[in-house]
Amino acid sequence: MTNVHIEARVVAENKRIWQLPRKRFDVSPSKLARCTYDWEPIGDGAYEFMAQLIQDNTPLALGEDTGSPHGGIDTQFLVGTPKTQSMEAWTDAPYLLDRGPRKLKRPLAVSGATQIWFAPALEKVFREDTVEAEGPVNPVMKISLARHERESFQVCLRPPADLHLGDVRLAPTALVDAASGAQIKEGDIEVSLVKYHHIPIPSHYEGPTGWWPDALPSATPFMAEAGKVSPLWVTVFARPELPGGVYRGTLLVTASNAGPWELGLEVEVYDFRLPVTPSLKTDFGFSMESLSRYAEAFGMNPDMLARRYLDNALSHRVTLRELCQLPRETANYAASLAQFKEQLDALRGAGVSTFYVPASLADVPAQLAMANTFVKENNLSGQAFTQLAYEPEEPAWDRLLERMQLWKDHAPDIPISVSTMGLRPFIPPVLDIWSLHAQVLDTTHNKTILNRTSSGGQVWWYVNHIPPRPYGNFFVDFSAIEHRILFWQAWALGMRGMQYWSVNFWPAGGDPMQDLLDITPVNGDGVLVYPDLAGPINSIRWETIRDGIEDYDYMALFMERVRALRSTTGHDALLQQAGDVYNLQDIVPSLVTFSREPEKLLKKRDDIARMILEMDRVLKPAK
Repeated sequence: MTNVHIEARVVAENKRIWQLPRKRFDVSPSKLARCTYDWEPIGDGAYEFMAQLIQDNTPLALGEDTGSPHGGIDTQFLVGTPKTQSMEAWTDAPYLLDRGPRKLKRPLAVSGATQIWFAPALEKVFREDTVEAEGPVNPVMKISLARHERESFQVCLRPPADLHLGDVRLAPTALVDAASGAQIKEGDIEVSLVKYHHIPIPSHYEGPTGWWPDALPSATPFMAEAGKVSPLWVTVFARPELPGGVYRGTLLVTASNAGPWELGLEVEVYDFRLPVTPSLKTDFGFSMESLSRYAEAFGMNPDMLARRYLDNALSHRVTLRELCQLPRETANYAASLAQFKEQLDALRGAGVSTFYVPASLADVPAQLAMANTFVKENNLSGQAFTQLAYEPEEPAWDRLLERMQLWKDHAPDIPISVSTMGLRPFIPPVLDIWSLHAQVLDTTHNKTILNRTSSGGQVWWYVNHIPPRPYGNFFVDFSAIEHRILFWQAWALGMRGMQYWSVNFWPAGGDPMQDLLDITPVNGDGVLVYPDLAGPINSIRWETIRDGIEDYDYMALFMERVRALRSTTGHDALLQQAGDVYNLQDIVPSLVTFSREPEKLLKKRDDIARMILEMDRVLKPAK
């Protein structure tokens, strides 16, 4: 839309009104319009921001779905630290936002009174969904993955409206490659239930409320409710030594009062292997406080439970900072480093991508120097780093620069990162790792950041309770592609790492299974796995993050082959084909207009994999 005007005002609690200057802009899905106003509050308190969009002197109706009384933008914000405020809905908006049933068109795996169909991991399935059969019945699910990769899909059951299915189970058989006789064992096929969470307030007040799928507890016999969808989450692991091929087997679905239903599973294992250490560095926070509270409540050993979290994270190709970091300052730091050295090889062998060096060592320069020596002697220079500040305000920059110099004086081999955001981010050239919110790339700093990445500099994503839509994030009430796209954007922009503040934080007395909302408000921020006595319970978001990191590996392996082909002559035609496949414009044209269609992303992933195989046939001819 062109020639759009916004008329806005701010209203104080005492009903004082500030009329803000009228602004004009053009809007489109690929263009952000940022309006900035000079405004001074009269004091701490709650203020309303109210605005109307106008085109050609005609108001544009907004907020119909949310029951806005003004037909425009109507929100509240706080200034300072006012007394407790009650921000009540203006109408029955929370109910108006509840998710309604979707009518899907899908090929059925089983038709009849009970419908069964397959869904990709990149589609969130809702209990109220209904399905209209599309095409012939096809009881075989086909997936593909590389060696040392995990890939998930869903088996969805919808009993008739008058029948609960009791004691429902899904049992996989081993998958066999007829050509080699090799097998994917039953133990490498994991089946989980899908738990739904009530979302009463949408993240950043945008999107539908209702019941959203996320937690994936291990499958036990369950009741499939009449007239509702019950998905089962299936994850297949292709071990590193497995030969490429097509592996086939069955999935048997049984119930005490219906069935059984036999489904087929066909898994193509690409004949290339993902690296042990992911190409994308990850630095995800871990709350020992939350873990210790939980362990104490149930009389468990927190260290043993923490080990289960670490094993789980590494199987998802994620490094947890607090469980892999170098020791903090101690009375005998040499002994502490020696003790850490004992587990270093195991951590690296399991795929740890980063080793955090505690920033507090800057207060003990002698021990910081010892940490630097340890990093050099153990070849950790490409993985070790520290973080000296989190979102520093501008008045603190000079002091931060002094602390950075102190660090570099004693630990020149340990890079420094600082997370930053906003219109004036902290990104001085002397900072080794720029850790940025996505929105920073939609500011005047875009060119500076892209110059940094294109010249090989370290720039990482930084994700927490922001950014909101239209950017991607890890909120429960975002679509799965809004989680996974962050990793494609990271690759396209030359990002080398991703930081996320916590995978398991919840406040004392809280229960993340029941309440995922925080004060922002967003749902699921800081909780990517759920607590259980046996260890962490995966989530759809956690699985999707794993898939995104694996996508990044695909693209890294792809470019390795391209560089190898370019180093010799005679491969122009193949390189042209590779260039066509590598075009990501239809997947990530921008940070906010990425494709929301799972099929597009999955096809691009498959195209990249098959081009890797094609290039390998030239680079590694069969003997």
